[in-house]
Amino acid sequence: MKKLKLLLVLLVVPFFCLSQTKIGGYVLSTNNEPISYANVIFKGSREGTITNENGKFYLESQKKWDTVIVSFLGYKTIEVPLEKKVNFNLTFYLEE
Repeated sequence: MKKLKLLLVLLVVPFFCLSQTKIGGYVLSTNNEPISYANVIFKGSREGTITNENGKFYLESQKKWDTVIVSFLGYKTIEVPLEKKVNFNLTFYLEE
């Protein structure tokens, strides 16, 4: 039984270690309106995503990143340092 538990742990742990940086949340205007199709990119990489119709995004990478860039046409681009490597409660506000 102990061997089975150990084997299970050894098989499951690598899956949690694959992604080093995971972020998610919303991109909003300063008027609290969602910004659809805004760009969210890890600074210094080509890894990124766009927000959905509700301004929501999710982005993960196997590398550790410490800054994210958020941009959209007609709004000021922002660079935000990431305090945690896993954070799903981010909200970014873009100014026109």
